Amino acid sequence: MNLVPRESMSDSRRYAIIFFLALLAVFGTVLIRTAWVCDDAYISLRTSDNLVHGYGLTWNTDERVQAFTSPLWVLVMAGVYGLTGEMYFTLIFLSILLALLTVALVWLKLTPNRALALLLVLILLFSKAFIDYSTSGLENVLIHLLIVSFSIVLFAGEKDDRTLFFLSLIASLVMLTRIDAGLLVIPALLWQLWKQRSFRAMRIVVLGFAPFILWELFAIVYYGFPFPNTYYAKVHTGIPQSELLAQSFMYYLDVIQHDPLTIVTIAVGVGAGMWSKNYRLLGFALGIPVYLLYTVIVGCDFMLGRFLTAPLVCAVAILSQLRLPHRLSSLLPAYGLVLVVGLSSSRCALLTGENYGKSGEGSIDLRGIADERAWYYQGTGLLRLRRGLIMPDHAWAKSGLELNWKGTTPAFSNNVGFTGFFAGPKIHIVDGCGLTEPLLARLPNENRKEWRIGHFVRTAPAGYSQTLEKGTNQVLDSGTATYVSYLQSVTRGPVFSWVRFKHILKFNLGKYDTLLSYYLNPPVRYVTYAQVNQPKKRGTVWNAPGTFRLSRGGMSVALDSVCHNKQLEISLDHNDMADVSYFRDGVEIGYNIIERTLISGGGLRVDTLNVPASAYCPGYDRIDILPFSGDDLYSIGHVRLIGGSWP
Repeated sequence: MNLVPRESMSDSRRYAIIFFLALLAVFGTVLIRTAWVCDDAYISLRTSDNLVHGYGLTWNTDERVQAFTSPLWVLVMAGVYGLTGEMYFTLIFLSILLALLTVALVWLKLTPNRALALLLVLILLFSKAFIDYSTSGLENVLIHLLIVSFSIVLFAGEKDDRTLFFLSLIASLVMLTRIDAGLLVIPALLWQLWKQRSFRAMRIVVLGFAPFILWELFAIVYYGFPFPNTYYAKVHTGIPQSELLAQSFMYYLDVIQHDPLTIVTIAVGVGAGMWSKNYRLLGFALGIPVYLLYTVIVGCDFMLGRFLTAPLVCAVAILSQLRLPHRLSSLLPAYGLVLVVGLSSSRCALLTGENYGKSGEGSIDLRGIADERAWYYQGTGLLRLRRGLIMPDHAWAKSGLELNWKGTTPAFSNNVGFTGFFAGPKIHIVDGCGLTEPLLARLPNENRKEWRIGHFVRTAPAGYSQTLEKGTNQVLDSGTATYVSYLQSVTRGPVFSWVRFKHILKFNLGKYDTLLSYYLNPPVRYVTYAQVNQPKKRGTVWNAPGTFRLSRGGMSVALDSVCHNKQLEISLDHNDMADVSYFRDGVEIGYNIIERTLISGGGLRVDTLNVPASAYCPGYDRIDILPFSGDDLYSIGHVRLIGGSWP
């Protein structure tokens, strides 16, 4: 006998639908109010634009380089952009649609407990990172949707072949969106595979991974390399691992300060998964610390919270499986905690509007980390839209339009997203950070002392710009010139060529790395103080008798004794920059950076440096000079201690 009237059941269902739609409306309103795009997003979108216009999956149309980290996002955007013919609004509203679909799946599919589902949606709503990177133009929003889909299949409880196939397929798409995001889902997939361990299960997993495997085969044949160019740009930096670890520590400090809810949720999710006796949760939870460890090793990122959105979604999925009361009143303390922690951030997304970023929220802090939404919002925020304004309204977009109008090619820039997209396909853009440039990606960062994570600036080898402009190899260093010839055979030569395939094999095996020894392992010139302390006049020809020609390895000056001088006089070529480091018993204790100072007539310039107190107080017995950012023609005239000693 049915004790509940049919009308009451109908009303209950109607109220549930109304509440769900109201929830989506609130979320959508917040996304519209915070919608923006960043420069890095347009790096990938230039490839989408080229693909739509028939230039293939290229960034510069005259070479094949995988300048994007997310193949699936590039292909999705190319498909939608091909229909709309407009990028800015297409990008924002597609991102909002995917974000709302993610929230809908969290509410409808992850857990039948509506009180818990509401708590999870509130977490996403109050997470600064999740809201910021749902409409940044980056691939985060697609990763969120795929991870939630993976969670739904994983937690369904089935152990059959169909479940294993869909888990493998979604994991494949996650890695096709961003290969390192696979660390979040692979442990759970491996657990499922172990439960069904058999050759049949292995075949099913391989079949599920077909999209990723096919892409990797395509990338090796078409681009010559299995990984995105950004991978090589962030591996060949020359930055010590200890400094990258320190940078990661500072990154997490920034997140704790500006987005505490995200980091707390991730921690609680990992703890809940590890504590659970459910091995599905345990396997899924294991992926989060594995992924976070990876981010720590690589130095994290300059974008506040960007690398934490996917772990956050994983944590939300884990929390959805907790056995909690279904009554709203029972979870009021949890709701209150989410509200308090979420609102404790001075940059809570719910409280920001069209003036966000005007008060300096987007400034780059001393750690090199920035609130990217605040940095870009005034030029790319949806609420900043005005009649007659072409979006994004940003200086780098205007510089790209200027390059297009002037036909300037090749053009050099360290900010290549907006610039590259608006410059159009006919302009060859050389990225100083190496993200889209195949040669510079494989050279070390030019400034080893003052660097910013994610912005490892390289100097083009002498003759490289002429090589790009003239089309003939004019690189001065013979080893580098040979390397360039082989690399251009891979990126510019006919795709199907046995000579090209031979170069591809040798590049990926590291057989050609020795050709870059001038940059990767340059010789150091060792001199005594007596050899180098004879002053040279300003304007002396850079390679005059008595000067010291240097490689990129620089010069190491051994002092006669421990010195406490407070000043150092040094002469070097006027168009060079240099790091000057002070050592005591082999340990670096201070440094200066000499900026470029061009002088009329050229030749050597003379600089007087104030030795850091960290060096002159304990005393130093060695000085190293490492030149960079010049024309590869480096020289030192003299190095002389001057000024009073301490104490």
